[in-house]
Amino acid sequence: MDRSKSLESGSSLSDASDEFGLFSHPLNDIDRDVLTAALIAEGEKSQERFPELCDSLLSQFRASYPPHIIAMLSAYGLQVQVGDEGVSRESMMPDVQQHHVEILQALALTIPHGEWGQRPAKPLEIQKVVENVKALADAFIHRRFLSMVEERDASQQTILMLQERLRAHTQFVRNWGYFAAVSKISKELYSPLDQDVKKFFGFSATDLIDVSVAILKRLEERSSKRMQLLQKIFRSKTKEKLVKRYFAIYPYVEGNPSEFLKGLPKDIDLIGVAGILQAHSDMVLPSLASVEVEKIAELTKRSEDVVLLILNRLSLMPGDLDRENIPNFFLSNPTWIAPGINIAGGFFFPVPQVIFSNIHAVMRSLLDDAGLLEKLKKRRAIYLEEKIKDVIEGVFPTIKFALNAKWVVGQDRFETDFLGQVDRAILIVEAKSAALTPQGLRGAPDRVKRHVRDLIVEPAEQSHRLEQILWKAKSGDADALKLTAQLGLVAEKVDTIIRISVTLDDFSVICSAEAELKRAGWVPEDLPLAPTLNIADLACVAEILNEPAYFLHYFAERERIQKSTQMMGDEMDYLGLYLETGFNSAVLESEDTCVAIVGMSRSVDHFYNSADAGVRVRKPKVKLHPHLERIVLEIQRKGVEAWTTMVIDMLRIGDFGQQTQLFKELENLKISVQKNYQDPYHLSSMIIEPPAHREASVVFYVYPKAISERRNESVSEIASNVLEDGGKKRCVVVGRMIEEWTRPYQFLMVATPPVN
Repeated sequence: MDRSKSLESGSSLSDASDEFGLFSHPLNDIDRDVLTAALIAEGEKSQERFPELCDSLLSQFRASYPPHIIAMLSAYGLQVQVGDEGVSRESMMPDVQQHHVEILQALALTIPHGEWGQRPAKPLEIQKVVENVKALADAFIHRRFLSMVEERDASQQTILMLQERLRAHTQFVRNWGYFAAVSKISKELYSPLDQDVKKFFGFSATDLIDVSVAILKRLEERSSKRMQLLQKIFRSKTKEKLVKRYFAIYPYVEGNPSEFLKGLPKDIDLIGVAGILQAHSDMVLPSLASVEVEKIAELTKRSEDVVLLILNRLSLMPGDLDRENIPNFFLSNPTWIAPGINIAGGFFFPVPQVIFSNIHAVMRSLLDDAGLLEKLKKRRAIYLEEKIKDVIEGVFPTIKFALNAKWVVGQDRFETDFLGQVDRAILIVEAKSAALTPQGLRGAPDRVKRHVRDLIVEPAEQSHRLEQILWKAKSGDADALKLTAQLGLVAEKVDTIIRISVTLDDFSVICSAEAELKRAGWVPEDLPLAPTLNIADLACVAEILNEPAYFLHYFAERERIQKSTQMMGDEMDYLGLYLETGFNSAVLESEDTCVAIVGMSRSVDHFYNSADAGVRVRKPKVKLHPHLERIVLEIQRKGVEAWTTMVIDMLRIGDFGQQTQLFKELENLKISVQKNYQDPYHLSSMIIEPPAHREASVVFYVYPKAISERRNESVSEIASNVLEDGGKKRCVVVGRMIEEWTRPYQFLMVATPPVN
């Protein structure tokens, strides 16, 4: 009898992989009473500082020209360089984020135009604005510590945590998708409403989207040309050459360079001169963020009248906002649906991307004014179902599926939005097109709870109900078999059921908080939630994981990860985590662990942001050992029965470090088998023992061609022993013959325990 060597998967092999791991939050070791007292003190301090910081910023806007200040922070804080390797990860003001600029814009709009300062802000004043707006955003959060530390029962505390998570997401997170996807989805979604919108406003939904794209592209182009010109100027090696080149080629510069040089301090160096010229060059920034109606009309092939109508709709005027409402700007900023400023008939758009960050709110506002909300509701539902079908068919071109599949249990009738079967895997996808309300985004408990019920609980209950019926059918239940047959499903051969809920609006920060939702009593304790993501994120997952094997494995594991570990991050962070670990890290097997995965999306962000900037970079890949990748893709290519089951089981054997160790051990096993195969008790196989929750063991069986005839007997015995000892549902055996070692595998076998 051949002998086997066992390796544990998902735990003990992680020494070779140190890219992802846990560390304790520094606040964990602080006494709770001490921490509470510190939070209260910080909350009280922030309560006092908040109006002081507002006054300081408003005073600066009365002293200096607000568009210059806002344009400075937008240009240096929100714009990044683009090179051959794609988009840079950081701007020149990395601490300045989009929400800071939005708040500054809203503050400026509380001041009438006649009270605005007219001179450009000095560099030290700009620095002070940056410090104050960052402190203001922090103070808005910190002053809520006063309510957060009050004594409450566990349920109330959890609800408050959910509110704060949603508020923080609303305050800081802007993009529900990458630009190309957002603009494409927006046009697809809203263009069927064009005639209705145009009849009421004089411009269509498509007109608004195309004009907004043109504004963004035009301002990016101007900014890029400016930076390229400045880089050329500042390459000068001497003060004289620098000044002469600046006067010669930078626009809007008047005067004599020689006179300028004479006026400089004698001890100033090249860097000092560059600083003076840089500050001077920044004076044109407001004009670079100004929209030229004629140019936008030319670019979009629309009339100037249509462009003007759209710009007026998307703009506010100085003095339009009330200073008393400043605290509300953080969670419901009027600039989100009107990101332009109408300055004496001209239009200033310092952050045009705001339009697309909030395109659903912009369009909802339009359609509400036109009395078209009911049409919008129907259109959202139709579009979401169509888009889900297109995305899934893109991954599985030959999938057998049904849209709006109807089924009956007793007197109850149900409908599943998308139901498909690929080999032994079934996909159940529920589409929820309900819109998030402003109250919900601000964290109002009743409205958030309603959104949780509509967008998370109801679709999860629906898909879980059908999942239970499918498992009953697999076990032979006659009624369940009849129902699944009517749905066109071969339930007897199902091994994997994948449930997904898809939305149009971004609710990701709450969707992944399964444990907190159950503690709050908003989700039934016994209901396993389906992964919930918006349609743009589903499309990204499908594009990055465009191999069916990876897509299936991602979602097969995604529900478990969400349930077993408290995660803080959005869907793209989950995707980044998957690319790095395959969801196989031992860290992710530990319950009662809270893991912040924010920032794991870095490689995905780089890929899409670079593409949006017109630079092609390599698409991020799942981090797999090359041989495991070959095995998985070969199984998928051949498409034999149970291929979906085998690829999912193979992708569960461990992270990259564990895979590396496994294949290193296999090389050693190959040498051992070559030497000892004539010994009937030689070591011939390696068993990967997965964590308890996994359904299958994986065995690698190594043999020479000389004993090929008796391999089946040996493999059957090994698989039988593995199933008996491990108690798993199945055992996947990968056979590799020494003489054809370069092949991904020689044979595959799936063994299951005998039926009693």
